[in-house]
Amino acid sequence: MSLPETGTPFPPLLISSSLSTLLAQTYVSSHPLSALLLHSPTAPTSAHEVHPSILPTPIPEFDFEPNFPVAIMREAGQQVGGTRLERDFGDELDGEVRNVTGGKGKDGWKSVLEWMDENGL
Repeated sequence: MSLPETGTPFPPLLISSSLSTLLAQTYVSSHPLSALLLHSPTAPTSAHEVHPSILPTPIPEFDFEPNFPVAIMREAGQQVGGTRLERDFGDELDGEVRNVTGGKGKDGWKSVLEWMDENGL
């Protein structure tokens, strides 16, 4: 059995929040994952405008194909559908991208654990 570059036959589940979701999506553009959880993701197209001191130049939209489960979790009242993943892959009945309700509290993480169980993670 040949191992991937990571040295493990099981790619990781990557969890990120807020501005670090940009790093997570950069990572997944060139590394395998079992699944991806984005909490309150920052849209790359607006990140430069919102955080110019951290991101001095604009970031292009990520173009990786999510061939693994993706969950997008938002706090109550946050806009849903602001990422390319939600726009391009979230409406399909068999789509890989799902919105998970709840925030960083107990109920939100219960939803995440249910999503993980549904996907065999």
